[in-house]
Amino acid sequence: MVKKPGICYAGFMLKMLKILMVLTLVLFSFKGFSKPKRFMVCLGQEEAFMHKHKLGGPVFKLNQEVISSFVQLRDSIYMKDKYVKQVCAANSPSMKVLELLMTKNTVFFSIYTEKRSPKKLAIDQSNINELREKSSLLFVNFVTQMQAIMSKPNCMEKHIPELTLFYEKMRYILEDIGLRRVMKTLKDPQKVFEKLQALDAKNINC
Repeated sequence: MVKKPGICYAGFMLKMLKILMVLTLVLFSFKGFSKPKRFMVCLGQEEAFMHKHKLGGPVFKLNQEVISSFVQLRDSIYMKDKYVKQVCAANSPSMKVLELLMTKNTVFFSIYTEKRSPKKLAIDQSNINELREKSSLLFVNFVTQMQAIMSKPNCMEKHIPELTLFYEKMRYILEDIGLRRVMKTLKDPQKVFEKLQALDAKNINC
């Protein structure tokens, strides 16, 4: 049976229309798609690893909270390259991010300058400051969850004595002096994070 030319032409045009629609969708997708920032990719890889190996606990929760906080960062805000390398090379990128936020003042930067766009720069700086302030709460949640899975209540202080004064302030005068001042009692936070990363909370002798 010979197909009529009109039917063949209609079929051809329908196929071309479908192809055109697909190409249009692809072009629009690429136009609206911004390349993921590298530190977010590394945090995502950590999350994927923990999902694959069914690893829950404080580090998993920290990873989720860090990613959630970073999703709210404006597109014009980036992490400095030297810190991106540290995050991606760490055994736990989320713990390294929290350490950097608590120990460094200029982890993130805005692509805007005072000369280029002072208003947009101010908005970005406000966004960065909010993230730094939130890091204190992330830290409190993290060490609290770490302590909760240990067999004895003073286990964290035994293995990380730098936390002793911090815990004392947290227990008794947090409401009076506020979280920011409590965080200032944390001695040598970089050493604290080194010990936290080496700590196996579920298999520790308290």
